[in-house]
This record gives sequence, C-alpha cells and structure tokens, in this order.
Amino acid sequence: MQGVKNYSTQGTVGVAGPTLFTLNWWGIDQIIYRSSPGTYAGVGCCGSQVVLDNITIGMVPVPGPEAGAGLGALALGGMALYMKNRRKEEAVAA
Repeated sequence: MQGVKNYSTQGTVGVAGPTLFTLNWWGIDQIIYRSSPGTYAGVGCCGSQVVLDNITIGMVPVPGPEAGAGLGALALGGMALYMKNRRKEEAVAA
C-alpha cells in the first residue's frame, strides 16, 4: 500500500495449460508482474511473455445505508438525551 511491499510470491507456469494462483491478499493497490526468460518451450520467440486471463478480484463490502441509518438514530438519541438533561438542569437552576 502506497509503495510499500506487503506481499511477494513467485510462480512457475508452463505452456501445457493454464495455471491457477490463489493469493488471498488484502489491501493491495498495485500489482507488478515480471516475467523472465525461461526454458525454451518450442512455441516461438524468447519465452518472456505473460498472459493474464480471467482475473477475479474480490472486494470487501462497504457498509451500506443501513449502517448510516443506525448511526443517525444513535446520534438523534444522544441529542435527545442531552436536551432532556439540559432542561432538567435549567429547571433546577431556576
């Protein structure tokens, strides 16, 4: 996060089929993929290409409007209690 390296992994992929990597990382704002030339696989060129497909990113749900309504009700209750105590103090002082 913000340029700090929190996670790192290395993986080996081949040309025989797809390779699944499940990382279960959280709080990531940047991912850097680096490939390096490997063993020649007989598919042409130099062997340093990477293809990413079907990437699934799970997001942590943000509290919905219900959370805001609950906090609003709590604030109104606190204000009502404050006003009630203030009126009692004014009545005693008078």
